[in-house]
Parts: sequence; C-alpha cells; structure tokens
Amino acid sequence: MKLLNKIHQLYINPCYLNSKVDKTRSTLVLNSYLVVVLFAFSYTLISLIIEFDAGFYITLVLGFAYLVAPFILRVPNKIGLLAHFFMITSSIATFILIYYSGGLFSAITPWLAITPVMALLLLDKKSAWFWTVIMILVVYAFAIPQYQGHQFDITFNKEWVIPFDAMALSGFVLVIFLCNLIFETGKNEAMRIVEEKNLQLTEQQDEISASNEELFQQKEELATILDVVREKNKFIEKQNDEVKASILYASRIQNALLPIDKKIKSYFNDEFFILNKPRDIVSGDFYWFEKLEDCAIIVTADCTGHGVPGAFMSMLGVTGLNSIVFQEGVFRADKILNHLHDYIYKSLQQDQGKSSDGMDVSVLVIYDSIPIAEFAGAMSSIYCIQNNELKEIEADKKPIGSNHYGKDRQYTKQVIDISKPTVFYTGSDGYQDQFGGKAGRKFMKKNLKKLALEHYSQPFSKQKETFSSTLENWIKEGNEHQIDDILLMGFKVDRSPKNLKD
Repeated sequence: MKLLNKIHQLYINPCYLNSKVDKTRSTLVLNSYLVVVLFAFSYTLISLIIEFDAGFYITLVLGFAYLVAPFILRVPNKIGLLAHFFMITSSIATFILIYYSGGLFSAITPWLAITPVMALLLLDKKSAWFWTVIMILVVYAFAIPQYQGHQFDITFNKEWVIPFDAMALSGFVLVIFLCNLIFETGKNEAMRIVEEKNLQLTEQQDEISASNEELFQQKEELATILDVVREKNKFIEKQNDEVKASILYASRIQNALLPIDKKIKSYFNDEFFILNKPRDIVSGDFYWFEKLEDCAIIVTADCTGHGVPGAFMSMLGVTGLNSIVFQEGVFRADKILNHLHDYIYKSLQQDQGKSSDGMDVSVLVIYDSIPIAEFAGAMSSIYCIQNNELKEIEADKKPIGSNHYGKDRQYTKQVIDISKPTVFYTGSDGYQDQFGGKAGRKFMKKNLKKLALEHYSQPFSKQKETFSSTLENWIKEGNEHQIDDILLMGFKVDRSPKNLKD
C-alpha cells in the first residue's frame, strides 16, 4: 500500500487531491494504466515464449507507453484526455491481437466486453454506449469475413494454443474480478458517504428544531419590538414632515431673497440663463443682481456646505451685499469683495475663532456708458468669450471669510474690454466637480470650457437645456448622484459704440 501511495504521488498532481471527485477519477485512471502495464509485460514474456511476434511488440510498446502516459496527470485538468487515450490505445491493441491470434475465435475476443465497462468507469454513460457500439461493430468485422470463408491465421506456435487460450481467458476473468472489486469499493464508499450525510442530516435536523424553537421565541420578541419601532417610526415621520415643511419654508424665504429673473431678463434682453440646481431643497449657492444708475452688478457665490447650513450662509451673503451696495454705496468690484469679507468675518465672529466658514465669490460690474466691465473674484474665476476665443479671468486665491487666511484681505480689480460682443459664464464649482461618466470621474473645468465654447453662440434658452442635459447624462452614465449645489449663469454683453448709453 505504501508503494502504491508513492506511485500515486509520483504521477498525480496535488491539485487533483483538493476535490473528492477529481481524486477518485485520477486514482482510478492511474490504477487502470498500472494494471494494464502488469498484464502487458506479463503477456510480453508469454508472447516471447510462444513465438507470438505481434503480441510481443504490441504488449511491449503498450507497457512502456502506459508507464509514461500517466505523467500527464502532473498537468491540471487532463484526466479526461488521459482516459480517452487509454480507451483508444487499449482498444486498438486488442483489435490487433485478435487479428493475429485467430480472429473471432481468439481467446482474446472476450476482452472486447471489457472496453464498455472501462468507458463507464473512466468516462461516462454516453462514452460507454459509444464503445459498446464500436465493440459490436468490431465483432461483426471479424465475424462476416469468417462466415464468408476467410480464416484469420494464428501467428504463434500452434503447440501453445491451449496454454495461450487458458492464460488469455484467465486474464479476462481476473480483469472482470477487478472491475467488480472497483464497483464494490465504489458502492461501499458511496454507502459510507450516505451514512455520514444521514448522520449529519440528523444532527442538523436536531439543530434546526432547536433553532426553530429559539426563532419562535425571538419572533415573539421581535413582534413586540416591531410594535415599538412602528410607533417610533410614526413619531420620526411626523418630525421629518415638520422639518421638511420648515426647510420648504426656508426655501421660499431664500428664493425671495434672490433677484427676480424678470429684472435680469430686462437688463440682458433675454440673452441670459441661470442653471440653479440645489443638492437638497435649499442651497449654499446664490446669485445677486442689481441695476444701478450707470452700471449693473452681478454676483455669484458658493458658500461653505450645502443644504440648511449653506442656505444660512447664502442668506448672510445676500444681506451683506444689500448693506454694502445700498447703505454703504460701494459699487467697485474689488471694494465690494473687501467689504463683504469684513461683513462675514465680523458677523461670524471669526476673529474669536468661532467659525471658519466662508464663501467663494465672483463680482462683475458692467458699465452702461463705457465699454468696460470690472471683475473681482475670491476663489471664483469667470469665463468670457469674444470672437470665438475663451479667456478665464482668474480670481484671487483667498475666499471671503474663513479665519485660515487672516483678517485683512485686499482683492484685485481686473478690467475687461467689452467693446465687442462678449459672453460671460460664472457660477460655483459644483458643475465641474460633479462625478459621473463611464470612469466615474469629475466633469472637470476643461470640459466645462469646451462645452461653453461649443454652444455660446446659441440662444441662451437652448444653452440652458444643453448644460442641464449634459450634466444629467454625465451623472446617469456614471450611476452617481449630485454631490454639491450647482449654479451656472451665462449672459451676453455688447458695449460696441452703437450700444453705449449716454
């Protein structure tokens, strides 16, 4: 037994031992080869003694071939290939031996009956039926010529016919015995496995019965807990409804503080759009517009946070702008930012370290009587397009508010020539930072610029549809959700000589 185990280790790849099925099949195939090797070399010696040349060479070659072929079991997933090789080569060897030992009346002919049995053991029922048909055809292939008078010669010393027949038939009986032994061993193994499974099932049934009893008790406890949870849910739903109603009311207040679109439309002659998409009901992004005597002021801002906290910051920003422009009379873009920073810094007591909230703001002042616009930005740039060329007017790298940058801030004013038709785009960073697309990445500033340059000449109502649908498709394609408030404003200004006001 130890020797057999060592032989198995020599031929069989350990990967076949991980599965009971593979282990059984590989062992069965290898054992079949080894049995044939023993028979082959035995009959090689017998063939030499009885001067059976065909038998000598066939059994000698088959024996050595069957010593080498099983090494293919060192390669994974080759059991089937080796089994088919066994069936084909052993059958061919049997055919040849029958042919040279008397044809249908050869003592080797009964060995044909073993082939379907081996196919059933090594392969499957389909293969067994196939080889059964082949063996029947072989029998008739020998029977028909002999029926018609053809005689297959016995090519060995005829004095040894009876001993040869005896040895061939005894070998056949021995092989039949081995096949029965394999069947019996397999049956006993199957019965053992069934008994083990039955024992496991009995133990599992006992465990299941105990678990069912425990589950029944837990079910009663859960039913009690469920009643409590339902009551809690009703209470939470009521609170949620109250909170939602409060937020909706806050949204109406926030919208009331935003400039009326009709006033903006009137100033830009309908050549503008506003894409305002809060992530929640209320937004931390806001825009502000006011038409003064000789200019118009446009502000877009992105406050810290979103939802209710962002909305409070936006209301504080709108209140600050109203105070700065209407009460303090500040109209220059850079001065508006300077004053707004002071207003936020003091309102949130940031000098005492109580808050680090702030906002990114862009301010554009458009003059009516001269062909210029003033821009100042706090972490929020603006894009302008003239003659099919897009320029980014960069903002100062310091926000409004926030105690991380110190108290004193001075923002830079930049003058923009608008003597030619100019299209502006301003807003928060929500659009460009939105995740989406097939790769699940940010939309990015470069793609926003490209989109603006491709569509700036279209009617602004069409532009709004394009920017909105592009964003929705981007989010949908990446199976994402909106991560931040989104604000984008586009408008056209033309201060060519014919459009200047006195």
